[in-house]
Amino acid sequence: MSDQFQLGEDNMETTETSTTITDQLVSVCKDREAFWKLMGDSNPIERINIHDQLWDVLMNVAQQKNQSINRKLVTEKMQPSTDYQRRMGCTEPVYVCRRKTCVNSNPSCIAQKISEHIEVIRQQLAVQ
Repeated sequence: MSDQFQLGEDNMETTETSTTITDQLVSVCKDREAFWKLMGDSNPIERINIHDQLWDVLMNVAQQKNQSINRKLVTEKMQPSTDYQRRMGCTEPVYVCRRKTCVNSNPSCIAQKISEHIEVIRQQLAVQ
């Protein structure tokens, strides 16, 4: 998987580049304020890409350090999609939230959900 992304208008594309936001985020993951400052005003599609890349980094780091962490253990620290939808007052079927297909119809909601997930991943990376 690529460490950087380039955005199309309505789709998510990844391309390799020499500078990666993911590497920068990982380097500051122990400093919550610096991490979120670096995240800045990234749009929902960028956040989804960063989320996916940080997942991969976390799993790779855990494997390299022989940690018994896996996606299920990390996911258990995240609010379930059904609870998130209820909190946000969303009436869409839960699969819409899980698949992130509402990125075009409700970008602020998916950006919030992804940001909450990224924060959990950041916390896990900070202790690795």
